[in-house]
Amino acid sequence: MSRDTPHFYSGLLDVTQANTLPSYRIQFSYGTFTVRRETRKRGGSYYVAYKRLRGHLLKAYIGIAGKVTKQDLHQATMKISFQADKLGLAYLLS
Repeated sequence: MSRDTPHFYSGLLDVTQANTLPSYRIQFSYGTFTVRRETRKRGGSYYVAYKRLRGHLLKAYIGIAGKVTKQDLHQATMKISFQADKLGLAYLLS
């Protein structure tokens, strides 16, 4: 997905739009991440951030759909960064 599409956002994300999309990519200075809306078996939707590095799928819970903030996105992607660091793969993030 190119940065010119409406589904690619920088760290200056329009949170209102982000809470309505099924998936999109977000970029911070420390890497690019995929964000997906998922549905719980008991109902309700939430967002999860993902990053694939050398065969490892890293993920972190962001928050309830419709209530995600920029801070929630940043915290989730930082959790993934810490996971990558534990695996010795942090250098692959950017």
